[in-house]
Amino acid sequence: MGNHKTRLRKEIGQKLKALRATRRLSQVDLAKRLEISQAGLSLIERGQSSLNTEDFLQVLRVFNVPASHFYPDQGKGPSESVLQNALARLGAAHLYENESLPSENLEQAHHVIREVLIDGRNPRQITALAPVIVAQISQIHLSVLWAEFCNLGFERRLGWVLDNILSALRLAPRPASQVAARNYRQAETLLQALLGNVRFNHGLSQDFPLEDVLGASASSRKTLAQLRVQSSDISGKWQVASPLQVQDFVDALKASHDAS
Repeated sequence: MGNHKTRLRKEIGQKLKALRATRRLSQVDLAKRLEISQAGLSLIERGQSSLNTEDFLQVLRVFNVPASHFYPDQGKGPSESVLQNALARLGAAHLYENESLPSENLEQAHHVIREVLIDGRNPRQITALAPVIVAQISQIHLSVLWAEFCNLGFERRLGWVLDNILSALRLAPRPASQVAARNYRQAETLLQALLGNVRFNHGLSQDFPLEDVLGASASSRKTLAQLRVQSSDISGKWQVASPLQVQDFVDALKASHDAS
């Protein structure tokens, strides 16, 4: 067991060092962002020490990678095909579903939402959350979901996507189906209530750097700067850099109904 832990620490340290080099950050720069000492970071990168949970989550936010990036077996969590299948089955009918792929472990909408947003790089899957959340609105416990994302440290991502979906619902044409139209109304009411409450109770600091990225990969400071220029007012509100706009979520809602 001890040898396994030692190998795991070394592999995590190597991957962290590689991420830092890719982003062209010095040990001093990254240590400041993680609020640890340079000496402590050096030990972690050499596999002689471990990241605690809070520091690990901060690493994921800084580099915009999923936790599975650090898995020792090269596993990357649920594959894109598996996630796409689950999204299609849960309401994003415009996404093709390959029936031969296993997806039982992603039956629950909460799980799918977490997987898509914590990874955060696939724009088609992110916008597909709009029809999924609307279709499953009676099953999703938004306050519980918000608490889960707060515990993970990704509440800005959830707030951003829910705000985009709320705005999209106000712009998208109402579907002809009575059930779908009812889901639209219910989703709009519940999303508005949740977002109004969390903005009141969880004010976002204007001093927090705009570093979280969704729907793209920010491999350099130049890329991040370009994403900031493209970002919408909603992105600015939640301090998320993203090329995705409200219209992208409107299009996902319309495409889903056209395909159903």
